[in-house]
Amino acid sequence: MILLLFFLIVISLLVGIANKTEDMLYQEVSENAIIVDLTNVTDQIQKEYSEYNLYGNGEDLYFQTEEIDQLIENQYIEDIYFTNVGMNSSTGFMADYEGKRLELMIDKDDFPESLKNITSYVRAPEEVYFSFKSSPVEYDGSEIYNPDYLEVLVGNFPADKSNQILIPDVMAQMIMQTSGTSSYQKLIGQTITLPISYTDQETEKTIDENKEYIISGIYNTNYQIKINDQYYIYTANQNKPQDKGEESYDTYLINSNYDDGLNDYYNGQLASYSNWLDAYGTGYQVMVVEVDDEKHINEISQILESYYPNIKLYSQYEIKNGEYKHIIAGVYIFNSLIILIITLITLFILFLLNINKNISDNKELSILYSFGYLKKDLRKIIFYQNIFEASINFIGAFISYLIFYGLFLSDTIFKLYFNSILTIDFYIIIMLYILILSSFISLLGIRRITKKKISKYLK
Repeated sequence: MILLLFFLIVISLLVGIANKTEDMLYQEVSENAIIVDLTNVTDQIQKEYSEYNLYGNGEDLYFQTEEIDQLIENQYIEDIYFTNVGMNSSTGFMADYEGKRLELMIDKDDFPESLKNITSYVRAPEEVYFSFKSSPVEYDGSEIYNPDYLEVLVGNFPADKSNQILIPDVMAQMIMQTSGTSSYQKLIGQTITLPISYTDQETEKTIDENKEYIISGIYNTNYQIKINDQYYIYTANQNKPQDKGEESYDTYLINSNYDDGLNDYYNGQLASYSNWLDAYGTGYQVMVVEVDDEKHINEISQILESYYPNIKLYSQYEIKNGEYKHIIAGVYIFNSLIILIITLITLFILFLLNINKNISDNKELSILYSFGYLKKDLRKIIFYQNIFEASINFIGAFISYLIFYGLFLSDTIFKLYFNSILTIDFYIIIMLYILILSSFISLLGIRRITKKKISKYLK
């Protein structure tokens, strides 16, 4: 049973890692959307220019209006959204839509009782900070593009050009304590006052004041497992193109690690500030294409690839079939190898244990064989017996696993990876494992029955 318990723990962890990886990949983009990030070049291009940090497509530094006008005419393209918050970037405007910033600190001792009564409070930082961060894309596109992997529990992202905010659940707990609200749902639409600051354009002085915001939604942070020292409050999207100033051009050069060796790749578009302005286009580097139906994703992907041949498209279709499929495949191949190794080790241990198999079992089988039972009949008896014993051991190991999970894992960050014990994949692997072991033990058992041994055991 100890061997099976170890197997349960390892398999649960491996399946959990695979499921978590897959969930994160799929969570970033909906099934009917395609992300075109001009900073996300193909592996082949990156390898060719490995000494550089390519920051854009060689053909287009930013999306061009003419290309977008052509794409939007496609009957299968529902809409197109733009942003400069890419998939590989955690950046965003750290202010609300009016440019006002938030620097809020809550002392651990001031937490509400609902937070003080959970296990993670013991390990919580002494101070927790909250700051603004604008939504990565405009409201209509928030359901199809989610680069921060946010799980909205209730409500929605903030509406465009509004004072709405999407708050973390840990802050919702604090607000519920002070407002006497009994549920997250009842917080939606409520107004809260936050201390904000901004720089006065005329005096260039920092102004501190209070401002009212409306809660539009609440997102999950798993605070029950771990309370972080920093949380974001998401504000209305500030969907602004790249600034056209010369500083932006200089920043682009720095980000691209630009020198003359990249001049051909960028077709001279970065050779001077004026050339960069000519290539400015829309000023956006990330485009979210909403397709009317998932079945048209492949067709639209081919069209986009013809426009941007050096860019890796990102969609659920590409995760399954394109340049990203090796990520999930690699995780599953690694897990399969580990499972195979563990199974082989288990079989070897069982083989060693079987050498000293209880002689009374051999005698019983020999007696049955002498009564006219065929080997195939004995094989069935041994197989069913081993299935029964393995199932009993599995139940015992499963109960032990639940105790281990409750005592050591349920209140830690590892809980996210061990939840796979409740998935169908986990049980399929366990059933196959039991079937293989039972078949192996049955094979060893039936091979022990020979005429020579029958005579020995019946004397």
